[in-house]
Amino acid sequence: MEGLRAVLQRALTLMWFGGGYSVGTLEMFTTAMASRLRDEGRGEIKDDVSLLRLLEGIRRKLGCAIRKKMPLEGKQVAALMGLGAPATDGQSWTGEWAAFQWMELVAVAVLGWAAFLRCCEIRNLQLCDLTWLESCVTVLVRKTKADQRGYTTSTRVDAACVDSPRCVYRFIKGYVLTVLGSCSRCDGCTKHRLPGEECPVCPWLFPTISCRGVQKEQLAERTLRGRLKAAVRRLEESGVATPGQATQTSVSSLRRGSDTEAAARGCRAELREAHGRWGAVAATRRSATAEPHYSAVKAGEKGAIMTVLHEALNESTQ
Repeated sequence: MEGLRAVLQRALTLMWFGGGYSVGTLEMFTTAMASRLRDEGRGEIKDDVSLLRLLEGIRRKLGCAIRKKMPLEGKQVAALMGLGAPATDGQSWTGEWAAFQWMELVAVAVLGWAAFLRCCEIRNLQLCDLTWLESCVTVLVRKTKADQRGYTTSTRVDAACVDSPRCVYRFIKGYVLTVLGSCSRCDGCTKHRLPGEECPVCPWLFPTISCRGVQKEQLAERTLRGRLKAAVRRLEESGVATPGQATQTSVSSLRRGSDTEAAARGCRAELREAHGRWGAVAATRRSATAEPHYSAVKAGEKGAIMTVLHEALNESTQ
């Protein structure tokens, strides 16, 4: 056990100095290690005084304040849609497929922003999770943070007016046709029978696109985060984003930005909760007072979120 304590202390120190991990991540890592050793009957490693002092010192040095990521505004998403593919840099954009990598990243940003999607929800989307209609697409979200039992839920993304220069529906459909080749489900798709499970035949909506081309694997989380930060750095260079915003941007900035945009434009909380598929948070708010039980979403309000989001995307062209 003494050797394990030394290894754990060294690992925490390296993650702190070299990796830049947060206090919460370090504590979670320590708890996971302690639980594993406890289950194996090898003792309680968290009782070590030197380990506790190391964690306390890291907390005092880094601080425990909750720092939220900056929201990605509508004008910034619109700017991403208007930018051309970047030059190959050997890191985020590689090889002859850099243009496809950029197209995929912008599609991730546009759909994640419009549908209030989390990082895991974006990565787990498959082609058959999108149901295409004439003027809207329904996005099926499976096994998400607020749906641990796999009941599934969905969000509808409506098309903008025909004369609108920027439309989420048309942009995503163009991406799917260009990268995946078709909007139709594959033969043998199981989505109609098992909507909450991964389909074994349909491709990922956002697959890995490397220097060797489009792969079968889903887009890696690390790659997604790195490319999004690289894209925001391009916005900083063009003056659309504030200096240093890339370091305060994560995939959660998409969901945070669109919800903020909708709230600023007068959309009621009930509409945003329904569009963003909030579960526990919404239930807590409803249990605090009886009033929310009487506030329902009217039939004419169902497309209000996409209406204001398209207004935000198209403001700079008006």
